[in-house]
Parts: sequence; structure tokens; C-alpha cells
Amino acid sequence: MVSDYFEIENFGVKPAQPVAAGGDARALSILEETTKRVGRRYETGLLWRDDEVRLPESYNMALKRLVNIEGKMRRDVVFARAYKGIMDDYVKKGYVRRLEPQEVQRFQEGKLWYLPHFGVENPNKPGKIRLVFDAAAKVNGVSLNSALMKGPQRYKPLPAVLFHFREGAVGVCADIKEMFHQVLMQPQDICAQRFLWRNGDDQREPDVYEMQVMTFGAACSPCSADYVKTLNASQYNSTDPRAALAIKEYHYVDDYVDSFTSDEEAISISTRLRGIHADAGFDLCRFTSSSASVVRALSPLESIASVKWTEAEEKVLGMYWQPATDDFKFGVKYYRVPRSVMTGKRVPTKREILSLVMSTFDPIGFLTCYMVTAKLLMREIWRRGVNWDEPLPDSLAAGFEDWRQGMRKIEEFRCPRYYFGGGRVRTVQLHIFVDSSQSAFAAAAYWRATYENGDVRAHFISSKTKCAPIRTMSIPRLELQAPVLGTRLMDTVKQEHGVAISNCVLWTDSKTVLHWISSTHRRSWNPQRRPNGDGFRLPKTWQMTRRGRARPWT
Repeated sequence: MVSDYFEIENFGVKPAQPVAAGGDARALSILEETTKRVGRRYETGLLWRDDEVRLPESYNMALKRLVNIEGKMRRDVVFARAYKGIMDDYVKKGYVRRLEPQEVQRFQEGKLWYLPHFGVENPNKPGKIRLVFDAAAKVNGVSLNSALMKGPQRYKPLPAVLFHFREGAVGVCADIKEMFHQVLMQPQDICAQRFLWRNGDDQREPDVYEMQVMTFGAACSPCSADYVKTLNASQYNSTDPRAALAIKEYHYVDDYVDSFTSDEEAISISTRLRGIHADAGFDLCRFTSSSASVVRALSPLESIASVKWTEAEEKVLGMYWQPATDDFKFGVKYYRVPRSVMTGKRVPTKREILSLVMSTFDPIGFLTCYMVTAKLLMREIWRRGVNWDEPLPDSLAAGFEDWRQGMRKIEEFRCPRYYFGGGRVRTVQLHIFVDSSQSAFAAAAYWRATYENGDVRAHFISSKTKCAPIRTMSIPRLELQAPVLGTRLMDTVKQEHGVAISNCVLWTDSKTVLHWISSTHRRSWNPQRRPNGDGFRLPKTWQMTRRGRARPWT
């Protein structure tokens, strides 16, 4: 979980990645061979690691898990009613099929697997349960997911989609309803998606069911669904290039996040895009927008009446967005941390600290000036070897208390979604500011927009922070880490935006950095070569900031 958290944090400032692994090539080959249109939908196969699959017997494991979920259903009547309702709905929609006794013995040799299932309750949506098939459940160290490949993650990174979302005056969001379940599974792989169910009646043997579609929980489902979505959109590359581009570039799995220059453009393109999705059996729904007229045009009347648009608060790729004011904000909702910790009455443990830090989702970097303190606290906890459920020592507890006191300010934060809300823009410059200390180094990116009415405004884009390594590093070398971070951030901002940039300027307050950049001593890379993971050519547009003054560096 820690690794995944910092993977998102490192977006845009990581060195170049190596060539895709051979498994990705195999996964693409399977998708190309097995994916085909069947009626109004697409059918595909599981991404097996090996051609000769030999899965162990899993019936008894699935039966034990069924007994566990039935125990929870007996204890919680509301949960049981919702769980049974989901199963009945799956049968009605054709997602699952109950096997007759004679069919149970028919299966592909080596591919038979029984999936345990459970319900996930969303704290943000009380009473709503999502059914998940546990493909990670193991028998003798083997699970279905261990036999499957994830496949290449070809969709755009989440922060890149959010960058585009901020470019247009009109923002539009929607999602594909039950996306994974709209893709059929090829017949020879369906036996790997069996499960047990008896509608809560534990006085009889359970019935055997098979999932006819992709499951929520299989390792390969996100990759396969994205492949089908992109394959369907590719048929419209020539007839409707803008809508096809939106499906390929402005979706993050099942979430559609786009921005436009006008209401008319938003309505037209979103309507065409919904039609393209429908051609593959996908239902694009739950439209919301920063424009009330766009919401009325794209959403059914009853959905608008149920929630007042002026009061609505949407979650867009993990970020809270208020469409009426068109602002990003942050909500402080920490469900897994005891109230005694949040009120300062008890010292937290390492596990609780980690839960708090990871509950504040900030992929763009609005709160890096605040969250970098938490990163440094986590680093010190790791350095001292504090156990997961051990209270923090007094010195670290005091640091946490100072950080906790600032948490109430998070809810007051607001940032406009749309970059250029000041009118028609004449020119846009990109400015990168960097700085470093013994503890951490950082980079922040801003647009400097000159408007046609003569106004000049600065608009925040993104920021990144990194903790200094625990091992000792010289101050000059630490100072140079910040420009490297800033250069990578600059390249990402330029690459992931469609904004016409007239000039890029990078700022530092370190003369040491400027001398290192200008020096040719020990420079082993070709200055004409583009930046890569081995060595970066720092642009000679760095300028000096000190005591409020600025001068060009030449």
C-alpha cells in the first residue's frame, strides 16, 4: 500500500521506464486473438500466464468462504437483503448462470476454479454494497490471480487526465455503468469463474454458478476492459476523431473526465461519445458538469430533480469537485482512525499514521506544502523501527500533534478547476520554481497568463515533493536534486497539456545550482539528446530568485 501511494506521488517526476516486459507482449497477443464482437457486445479471454494451466482443487475453500458470508448475513439483515438483491440482479441481467447438475462435470481441464465472493460497503454511500469476487484467494499458495497476467496498463495516468480536465471552461464527467460486466468471457475460460450460492439457505448443498462476463476482482479485468473500449473507439477514428480521442485519452478505466470550450461543444461531443460506447454495450451515465445546461441536456430529468445541482459535490478520480462553483476541495473523512486519535486524546500508532496520510488523496499536489511534513514523519518512523501497532515515541508524537492541528485547514481549501477563468488568453508562460533543504526538496509549476484585457495572472498547475535520502548527502548535491525534479515536472506539464506555451522559465535561489548547470566538467551526456532516465540536460533558461529580485542567467 505504501508502494502504491508513492507510485501515484511520483507521477511525472520518475526516470524513464524500461521497455515493457515480455508478459505484456503475451497479454496483448491473447487479447488480439480472443477478442471479437458477439452481437452488441465484445467477447474476450482471460490473460493466462502459461498455455498449460493447472489450477488446484478450490471447491472446499470457496465453500468455507460461503459459510462465512452466510454468517454475516444472519447477523445483519440489511446486508443480507442487499446481498441477495445483487445476486438476483446478476441472474436477471445474464451476468451469471446456474449450472444444472450434469453441467457441473463439464469444464476445461486444468482451468476449473471456484471464486469466493464478499460484499464491500462504501462509507461514502451508506447501504450500497459492491459484490467482489476474490480472485486473490489461495489454495496451496495458488490463486486465480497468480495464474493471470495484469497486462499492460495503457490508459492515461490519473493526474494526466486531471490536467486535461482543467484546460477547458466547461468540465464534464460521467462513468460507464458496470463496465467489466459488459464484456463477455469466452466459453473455454468461463469454468475458471465458478462460484457457490444457495440464497442464504445453509440447510442444503450450494448451487454452482458461472460468471458469463468479466469479474470485478480478476487481475486482468482492467486491462481487458480498456482494450475492448479502445478497440471499439478505434472504428470511429476517421468518422468522429474527437469522440474517439476522448475515449482513448480522457478516460481512466470506467471514468470519463473531459473539458470543452463551450456548452454546445460539451453536449455535442458527449452525446456522440455515449453513442460510440453504446455500440459496444457500454452505458455511459451519471453525467455531471460545471454547466447546468450541459447537465440538463445529458442527464434524465429525474436525476436532476433528485439532487440540487447547486449543492452537489462529486468525486472525480478521487478528487472532490463542486460543479456549481467549479472548485476542487478536500474532505476530511477518516473512517479507520479512532476518534480519540483525531481529537488528540491518544497518541497514534504507525498503522494509524499511515492510514491518515493515505486518506488524503492529492495526485496533483495542491497540499504538498502540508503533506511533506507527514512524509518526513513517516520516514522518521521507519528509520527508528517503530512497530505497526506501537504508539509513537514522545518526540514523534509531538511532531504528529503539530501536523494534526493543521488538518482542519484542509476543508477550507479551494482551487479553481479551470486554469484560465480571467477571460480570453493572449499568451501563456510556464514557470517552474524549485528549492531544497536537508530534509526535502520540491518543485512547483505555474502558468503565467496574459489576458487580452491586459491582466496578468498566475495559475497553479502542480507541485511535487520528495524526502531527502536517509543516507547522508552533501548540501550541493541535495540542491541539485530540486532542479532535476523541476525539469522532469516541466517536461510532464508540457507533454500532458494542450496549452500553447510561449516560453518556459525555471527558477532557483541557489547559485551553486546555477554553477553546476553551466559547468561542463564531468558532464557525460550529450547536451543535444533528449532527457532520459540516465541523465537529464537541464535547460539553460534557469533564473535566479533572491530577496525578491530576479535576474536572467546567461
